[in-house]
Amino acid sequence: MEAFIDMKKLILVTSPPACGKTFISKQVAKALHNCVYLDKDTLIVLSKQIFVVAGQEYNRSSDFFQKEIRDYEYYCVLDLAFEALDYNDTVLINAPFTEEIRDDEYLDNLRAKLAEKDAELFVIWVNTRKDVCHERMIKRASDRDTWKLEHWDEYINSQNFNPPTNIKDLFIFENSSEEEYEDSIKKVVKALPKESSYDVVVIGAGGAGFSAAIEAKNAGANVVLLEKMPAVGGNSLISGAEMNAAKNWVQPKLGINDDSPELHAKDTYLGGDKKGDPKVINVLTHNALDAAKWCRDYLGVRFEDDNLFFFGGHSRKRALIPIGHTGTEFITKFQAKADELGIPVITNMKAEELIKDKSGRVVGVKATMNGDSYTFNAKGGVVLATGGFGANPEMVKKYNPKIDERFKTTDAPGTTGEALYMAERAGAQLVNMGYIQTYPICDPISGVIELIADARFDGAIMLNQEGKRFVEELQRRDVLSEAILKQTGGYCWVLWNDKIGSISNTVKEHPTEYEAFTKQGIMATCDDLKCVADFTKIPFDSLKGTIDRVSSMTGKGNDKDFNHRSGLLDMTQGKYYVIKAVPSVHHTMGGVRINEKAQALTAEGKAIPGLWAAGEVTGVTHGTNRGGNAYTDIIVFGRIAGKAAAEAAK
Repeated sequence: MEAFIDMKKLILVTSPPACGKTFISKQVAKALHNCVYLDKDTLIVLSKQIFVVAGQEYNRSSDFFQKEIRDYEYYCVLDLAFEALDYNDTVLINAPFTEEIRDDEYLDNLRAKLAEKDAELFVIWVNTRKDVCHERMIKRASDRDTWKLEHWDEYINSQNFNPPTNIKDLFIFENSSEEEYEDSIKKVVKALPKESSYDVVVIGAGGAGFSAAIEAKNAGANVVLLEKMPAVGGNSLISGAEMNAAKNWVQPKLGINDDSPELHAKDTYLGGDKKGDPKVINVLTHNALDAAKWCRDYLGVRFEDDNLFFFGGHSRKRALIPIGHTGTEFITKFQAKADELGIPVITNMKAEELIKDKSGRVVGVKATMNGDSYTFNAKGGVVLATGGFGANPEMVKKYNPKIDERFKTTDAPGTTGEALYMAERAGAQLVNMGYIQTYPICDPISGVIELIADARFDGAIMLNQEGKRFVEELQRRDVLSEAILKQTGGYCWVLWNDKIGSISNTVKEHPTEYEAFTKQGIMATCDDLKCVADFTKIPFDSLKGTIDRVSSMTGKGNDKDFNHRSGLLDMTQGKYYVIKAVPSVHHTMGGVRINEKAQALTAEGKAIPGLWAAGEVTGVTHGTNRGGNAYTDIIVFGRIAGKAAAEAAK
């Protein structure tokens, strides 16, 4: 499929006053997604001052206004529009133009000037009954309408409410009722151009997509961010969002002074069973700290200043914890920065196909929204940041038949993987698709992560229905998931006391979860072990025996059963928290093959010009097991991809 550039367009939204031009203009501008919006009423503040300086009564229906001001307002807004067409393909002006659009000579001159900029004219006439206009004018209570309302008959007889008949392809927007408006807005959206051009198009508004879009914008690119779901965030929003970074600013506070990007890379490579790409991993770990500082200092992401997360498979505590222990802290800051920079984020826009030119370069995206087709041309190229396919059970089972109907998913509903096939059709190789990580501690009913059970990382233990520990609680997620499924019923119980709770603070940090899981009947708070045994139906003697043994092995290096790497804690006393858990599909490690520059690669290892990928849509970083590097991955490679795409547009 080859890209093409449509003509630029100047859109005039016209009508007599109070017909609804402003509201309609803004709705149309939003529907176009990439449009310069100009409102002639913005100039009123200057016009008012002219009245003052001239010693004239403010009256926009006066001879003075008609002779000395009116035409100049139109000249000014049109000059702005022509200048804007140098920087954007579509400009919309909200202004009456009641005299101008009936003047053939005026329109011919306007079209000729537009032709010099390879632009065409599109006119929308807002058609509204006079009585409706009267009601709206009274309701809006603007001082520019004072004279008109006081001299209504004189004013209304001076206005021509009939649509002009001299304009080819004039669009008449009926707007005398809500029903007419709804019908007209649908028709005008279909009639208006659905093609726009940018330097960079980013697909997927999660952490990777936002990182790419922001860095592309800061590199001078005109960028748009497309998201198929109604809201932004995806998995990045619902994640725990811990971010691995060696030599971070919290480690010295915890006495950790022997970490390094090299050790982080080793942990990642070995934790993925040596299936990850060492070059890509090296880029990940050596850029992790800078990415974390960027999040903290530039985006304003807040991290806990005295605590770190200890992911399974890692030899050091190195994961920064966002305030709130979820991705909400990141996504809200990402959205705020995108708004600040003026990056358009278009939701409900599903990418369908990558556009390639004759040379094989990716130069845009075909997308759909509400059944309508849109084209987003990309001078520099496209960044894929669409996430994985964990919410697509058919696709999961296709690539890993072991992960069957027993598994729910923790993933956001939009992670359905269609973009992977889109990338494949564009020539990208998909690799490691069978490596699918499950999260071991999830809600047996919904499949979502039990973040409240993250007390596991601070000493909580995992028990089977017989009341026995069966695995080291800090093991890799895949190891834990497999171990749980081997237990009676394919589930486990996570148990901790208030001593451990005071360290993890998970009940305090996740009050909504605490309430919901308790109401569901999968979680209980108990004053003693007898209560725990009654709730879980675990034999009391077996439960007490396990707790006594755990308490006898407290301290690092004393776990004779499973070698708990952080050390077990005394659990003989205190208030107890217990929750039922099962594994769920959590992260798909496979995806688009990329190099260390985030370029999408063919099966022959050649970079596809104009195509970058970042985050869970890629497939070479994590090997068989993600190892808690997701947030580091999405931000490091999102930033790299965005900068590279912006550079390619120059």
